[in-house]
Amino acid sequence: MATSIVNIHPDILDSMFKFSLPTSLPKPISSHAEAATFFSSTSPYNLALTCRNWREFALSSHSLWSSIFFSFDLPSSEDSIASRRALERHVKRSEKAPLTCFIKLSSWYKWSDVFGIISCLLECQKRWRRVGLYLGPREAALESNISLMIEDLKLLKELHIHNEVQHYFYTTSADIRLPSLTHLKLEVRTSDGVLNWLRLAPNLQELYFHNTPLMGGSQSDRTKSLAHPNPSGAIFLPALRCLRTGVFIPNTTHDASSPSLAVNIFVNTTCHALTELQVNLHSIKCDEALLSFLRRSAPPLRTLIIDVQNCILPLEPNVHRERVLVDAITLVPSVRSISFEWNVDSYFPEVVFQALSQTNSVLPALEHLELAFIDAPVEQFLDVITARWRSERRTLKAVTLTGCIFQVPYPRIHLCRECIRFQQFNCGDNPSELPESLNALREYISGGLDYRANYLRQNTTADLA
Repeated sequence: MATSIVNIHPDILDSMFKFSLPTSLPKPISSHAEAATFFSSTSPYNLALTCRNWREFALSSHSLWSSIFFSFDLPSSEDSIASRRALERHVKRSEKAPLTCFIKLSSWYKWSDVFGIISCLLECQKRWRRVGLYLGPREAALESNISLMIEDLKLLKELHIHNEVQHYFYTTSADIRLPSLTHLKLEVRTSDGVLNWLRLAPNLQELYFHNTPLMGGSQSDRTKSLAHPNPSGAIFLPALRCLRTGVFIPNTTHDASSPSLAVNIFVNTTCHALTELQVNLHSIKCDEALLSFLRRSAPPLRTLIIDVQNCILPLEPNVHRERVLVDAITLVPSVRSISFEWNVDSYFPEVVFQALSQTNSVLPALEHLELAFIDAPVEQFLDVITARWRSERRTLKAVTLTGCIFQVPYPRIHLCRECIRFQQFNCGDNPSELPESLNALREYISGGLDYRANYLRQNTTADLA
């Protein structure tokens, strides 16, 4: 057996080794024993321990060391030094190969130790290809920052930056572009510089951003050399296929005029090729920005995920929000799957439900409908499903109700309704177990409808990390 291992052709050996390399972040290393296990059982380290020939081959193959996925939870100064040295050795062995590097450090690290660990990566930005920095120090954000030189990032295809680290980029020319950058994931406190990233990446295919509260005051904009006012939709992203926005959490209670990064993105960009959109709507401004964005972009959307958040408004503007949303979804008749979450307290989105029942004019190609965290009379849910299922041009295939509550009349008590949570139901369950108030669903399920009910939301999109 030893002879056969030694005599494997180098090309086959190279393919085997590369196939065994990690492709995602591991479980955080939180003890010396876990560190010893990781560095003895994870490729390419374990390969170099097999025999002398394999060790020589592994150490001489620089591309094997160009893929780095480290996750540490060893925040003491001594362990931070050891982690830094391990990363430095790994990077050094990669020589000049383009780097794929995802680093995650727990929130217990001091920023000085974090910076020490990742300093060797910052020194080789010219080799960055796919990079993710998930660094969460508990110290003030003003201290936690890194600098990127745009001219050094010409190989960069994918970049993820966690919200605890403020990043600033510098360039000697406003004409510099990053045509190789296709995937961008930013978790940020302010919109400073984010639009500049979009100007730099004309071939961006996937964009995820998460807007989090600004702590400790405002940040200065260190990218003013690139910043300039935009006419509406001036940033054209012809290759963008997927746009996802995270939850917006302002410093104070949501207000109708609260600013957010989503508003800035929708106002300043045009995306004609967009097929997947996930958006968190926290205000009328955001709703109207989305409407203008869809009207301007006219994208061939196939997947639409909308999460409507509560804000301090009188009753009438909530109706206005509904009408804006209906106008927005009417602009994207190509949608095959929609998830609609309504987190507005004590308010039922009747206008939206009425629109969803109009199968000819609103989402005529809809195949999968998800309604999430909505409290409404049972007949409202059934009217939407019935209209879609019994349509002459039926396209509906699946319905998912997540965290929804339906209301039914109390027996012999006039004008009173009982609130009941939709019971768990999955494909293959017996429809006869549904309550009498959901009799119509029994018929549709028997006819082929894929009906599901969950208490909590299932993952609707894959994480980039």
